[in-house]
Amino acid sequence: RRDQRERDLRERGIEPIFDPNPAPSLTFTRQQTVDLSDIRSFLTKPLPDGFLLQAQIERDKSGFNKLYPKYTLNMKGEENKFLMTGKKRGKNKTSNYLMSMSREDLSRNSGNFVGKLRSNFVGTEFTIYDKGISPKKVDNNPGSLATVRQELGVIQYASNILGSRGPRKMKVLVPMVM
Repeated sequence: RRDQRERDLRERGIEPIFDPNPAPSLTFTRQQTVDLSDIRSFLTKPLPDGFLLQAQIERDKSGFNKLYPKYTLNMKGEENKFLMTGKKRGKNKTSNYLMSMSREDLSRNSGNFVGKLRSNFVGTEFTIYDKGISPKKVDNNPGSLATVRQELGVIQYASNILGSRGPRKMKVLVPMVM
């Protein structure tokens, strides 16, 4: 019976035994290097084929971030390289996060603005957009069509057997890159 339970957990992507050791460092399936000189390109373009990158997201809910948390994405490795920050924005009907290449400069009008993450009302589906403008705000000028935001991916969560708490099944959908 225990073996069956462990198999069921593994099928759901959950390890039945907690390992307190940290995850291994940045892992590459081939001996390749990543160019981090152009961080925007690194964040918005796919990694080379066969490349595996491990990263960690940290949530900060202290002080003014209690209502609108701030998330930091760091690449794991010998040094935890900062990649970007996301901050929940207020005054929106759905959860909406601004993504920036700076820890502190979280302005949409900044050169550090990467894009946004928007959820549906329930919080089970998130869409990632680049820094373009909403299609609703585009005028009839043909030049403005080039600045319309692009959808970079979708993250879908499914509820779990434990109810509202605990790990959930996640699907990440990214458009095919030619």
